[in-house]
Amino acid sequence: MKSYQRLGLLLIASLILSCVAAPFVWCALQGLRGTASFLHRALDFPFDRVMRRVVLVATVLIFYVARKRLQIMSLASMGLQDKNWRSLLGRGWLLGSGSLALMLLIMLRFGGRMVTISFEGASELINGLCMAFIASAVVAFIEEPIFRGFILQSLLRNLRRFPAVAAMSLFFAIVHFFNASDMPSPRGFDPLIGFKAIGYFFQPLLSPGEVIPGFIGLFLVGVVLAYAYLWSGSLYLPIGLHAGWVFCIKAESLFFDRVKGIAPWFFGDGRVVTGIFGWLMLLAMLGIVRLSTQRRNTP
Repeated sequence: MKSYQRLGLLLIASLILSCVAAPFVWCALQGLRGTASFLHRALDFPFDRVMRRVVLVATVLIFYVARKRLQIMSLASMGLQDKNWRSLLGRGWLLGSGSLALMLLIMLRFGGRMVTISFEGASELINGLCMAFIASAVVAFIEEPIFRGFILQSLLRNLRRFPAVAAMSLFFAIVHFFNASDMPSPRGFDPLIGFKAIGYFFQPLLSPGEVIPGFIGLFLVGVVLAYAYLWSGSLYLPIGLHAGWVFCIKAESLFFDRVKGIAPWFFGDGRVVTGIFGWLMLLAMLGIVRLSTQRRNTP
């Protein structure tokens, strides 16, 4: 069996495990919300978000258990052992957060964003920035080992570099379009709610005209992160990039509000990667990453 066939079976297994586990996780969170007042708001998650997080955790666990079948024997082979990891992580974070901050400022200048301060006082600002930083770190440290570590490496066993990067980026884009926000919230324990959510997750893909712009942007995000990994030989550079981007996206709502309808073909529908501007910035980032990694690899 080829490595990408094993990969497909493991992904199906992680999805089934997630569908079974998600109702229990949901009920556990609802129980915790009732134990303290501060948890009531902190754990107020819609079921589709819980489901997505369970899928990520289940995938990491299954891939780790089956790592030998995917011919990934150590952290070093995944690019997670690098003596310069702090430098790569910091460089990636600065490139990611700096590039997205620049995009937001340009969009602000041309009307794609408007200033709306949504925090009251320094303490609320610091709390918002800390939450954005924590969320960005969690997302990056979970997603990068999955997509650029396990999945991309498995595809490279049987595919050339460009087809492997394209296939992984395609999967990365599709997964990020999973959205079940329209599904009704469960009122109690429903052992089948996870399987029901899958149908809602695929609904956005039934409207290709609405999803293609964002799909192109997310595909390019996957390409940039993949080549950041391949050119540096380390997962820490794409982890830093990913975390920097997510941090700015999370922190953006503290300072700006999206403005739709301003040159939508260029700036997109309000999100940063749904228009030509975002795509060009990602292509420019690909060149910057290439230059950065060439300097690192030069004796």
